[in-house]
Amino acid sequence: QPLDLEQARTLWRAAGEEGAFGLMVRFLMATGARIGEAAGLRWRDLDLEGRVAAVRGQAIRLKGRGIVRADWTKTGRERTVPIPEDLARDLSVLRMVEPSPDPEGVVFLNPAGGRVDKDWFNRRLKALCRKAGVPEVSAHALRHTAATIGVSRTKDLKAAQGILGHADPSTTARIYTHVVRDDVARFGREVWRALTGEEEEG
Repeated sequence: QPLDLEQARTLWRAAGEEGAFGLMVRFLMATGARIGEAAGLRWRDLDLEGRVAAVRGQAIRLKGRGIVRADWTKTGRERTVPIPEDLARDLSVLRMVEPSPDPEGVVFLNPAGGRVDKDWFNRRLKALCRKAGVPEVSAHALRHTAATIGVSRTKDLKAAQGILGHADPSTTARIYTHVVRDDVARFGREVWRALTGEEEEG
């Protein structure tokens, strides 16, 4: 389940106190990227002045090799996602004060300087949720949260498809059309309340 808008805002603020880990949380919340895509993001994939990230690969675990970076995404397609101004600024600071020791220049690393493992990230994310007082969620729920908020505000399923990297537009429609329908239903209720005078009575 995604976080609602108020819960997401609370978690966003709490993540701001968590250093590099918090930046990864904010990146997932702002871009709707998959956890593997964020874990495989390199500094050369970022244009912080233009405030965009090129999603070109992902981190995967290989038996006997640990976590490696693969030069393909889940759908096999590269895409570009926007980065909010304050997040771009914080990433610029991170690049200056904590240069990546990773040989490929991966941006988000664990405290030991290694690649981010999905299970480690989700455990720490749930701890952050408890600290912030919001429902415990996974990295995938952050992706769903970003998409739900974006679709509810823009009603633009095509844009959501492009940002989320869904290969099939019907996937986006199947998951998020209900968000648009809920808003349409809310609109109808508000018209009815205005016409019947219920808002004055309530």
